Amino acid sequence: MVGTNEVDFHHLKTHGSRYLGTIGVRVLELLESALKLSPPTSPESKAAHFVHNLMKFSSIEESGLEPEDFVWQFWDYLINIASQVPPCSPEQDVLVETVILLEVIGEGDKPKNQLWKDLGDFDIAVRETWNLSPTVQNKKDSYELTESEWLNLNSFMARIHDNQTGWGKFPIWELHDGLESPLSPQEYKPTPDTRVRVAIEWILRSSCRLLLDSLLHSYSDYPEGPDKGYPYRCGPLYSGVSGCSLERWCFWKRRLSEIKAEVSEDLHSAIDEAIETMIRTEKDLGERAKLSITQTISRAESKAEIEAKTSSTPASDEPKENTMDKGGLPNNDTVVDEGYVEEDGDEKCNGRIE
Repeated sequence: MVGTNEVDFHHLKTHGSRYLGTIGVRVLELLESALKLSPPTSPESKAAHFVHNLMKFSSIEESGLEPEDFVWQFWDYLINIASQVPPCSPEQDVLVETVILLEVIGEGDKPKNQLWKDLGDFDIAVRETWNLSPTVQNKKDSYELTESEWLNLNSFMARIHDNQTGWGKFPIWELHDGLESPLSPQEYKPTPDTRVRVAIEWILRSSCRLLLDSLLHSYSDYPEGPDKGYPYRCGPLYSGVSGCSLERWCFWKRRLSEIKAEVSEDLHSAIDEAIETMIRTEKDLGERAKLSITQTISRAESKAEIEAKTSSTPASDEPKENTMDKGGLPNNDTVVDEGYVEEDGDEKCNGRIE
């Protein structure tokens, strides 16, 4: 599977299988206008430019669509656009920042923006598109995504997953198919090389989130069964429990080191990169944990020194102002003065390779 970093939106504007339609083409033109801003412009600024113009166009007077219909159709447009953007293209960052901005807009007070709250319908649109993954049959008259489009879309969603919660089933599905299942051709699955390459993309773009979910055993207690499906189930080659766990994370890393003999040689460098990313993510998270522990110990020692100095100071003849609120807790002034305020240690670790 050969890919490039060049973005070509041409057939989205024509009557091909991914044709956006008149309104979708207009949305794409607004995006292209933002992408063409001068090179010093950051992805965040380009996304802001795009979203600003998108909000104006989304009105019924401009688009001709009711607000609910515009939001639903926009997600479909965005997914189709993302399927044309290769993993290493800077345009991927602009698309991800666009989603983040729309989520922020939805949290505002303006009624017209409430439809973007919690990215309404985005997950449904993504789930429906997942049914269009390429298969070994590769029927040319179907609406299946091509292998390149499938990789591009997975790269986009892996970046979304790294920035937001609630997308856990998608990486599990692709890691299940690419690393936990035998690499024999399956009629209704992508080719073996594509399955492995897509699994690697999830590791490259969202390794931090995957490791955190593994440490927290996320989705491990998800109620699975005949009436609920098995979204977090394990593949035939992995005998552990479903959901995320360190055991499963370690299996993925070990499987990557074994899989080279089963895939094309042009995937070997990507496999090495994925293993290196997992190792680096483990080290980064470990260093952050060590730093957090060191800071906690330092604060505790500082507090002990303050208390020791206070207890050894002679009592003043003047009445001392009561610095305790009801219940024996320090009041706000005391908390600030004596350094009780905890620092925010919730920093985002970034295991992505750009």
